[in-house]
Amino acid sequence: MKKLAVVGSSGGNLYKQGGKNPKRMMKEIFVQANSAGIEVAFVQFIGTTRYMYNASMDAKAKLYTLSSKEQLDVSETKPLKEINRMAQEVDKKLAKLVNNGEIDGIILMSCDPKGVNNKALTAAADRKIPVCGTGGASMANTLALGCIVIAASGTTETTNRTRAISAIYAFSKEWDLNYSPVIKSSISKIVECSVWKRINFRGNNTKKYSKR
Repeated sequence: MKKLAVVGSSGGNLYKQGGKNPKRMMKEIFVQANSAGIEVAFVQFIGTTRYMYNASMDAKAKLYTLSSKEQLDVSETKPLKEINRMAQEVDKKLAKLVNNGEIDGIILMSCDPKGVNNKALTAAADRKIPVCGTGGASMANTLALGCIVIAASGTTETTNRTRAISAIYAFSKEWDLNYSPVIKSSISKIVECSVWKRINFRGNNTKKYSKR
């Protein structure tokens, strides 16, 4: 079974598009990953109580990690500067897993390639494992590290579901896995049509983005 890591933060636009509720956002990723036979094996997510654009290092934040299968461990609320220090330690753990071949791909959401996600993404670039995600500036910085980006888009007008479906679709194509999006609704055909219209597949199974 392929194993994914999910890393990022509640960001700016993402905060308005589901990032302020990390548990609900991660649940959607778990559901879609299960449908493709993919395991979410690692989580490192920084959640704040406000937009992270120009956020003070004293802003209140929490660190979300994976304690067991599909169960999130949530830290105490601390100043962002302390949460960042904690996240850097988690980043080192993920980098080790990547280097050991224990992670096959990474989903990124408003990540910090120059900071708390640098070691893991540097390892991903070195190991040439695929990554995908949202967040214009963060994905550009990810590309600059030399990562193989199989799908990327901005965050505006996305939802927890469309982001999760887009990411799992990208990895299912990359790894040649069968994947049927899980869309729970009594009018699933209508909902499915709406969801697919809002998904950006740029890069999926057509072109690998890497500056190396």
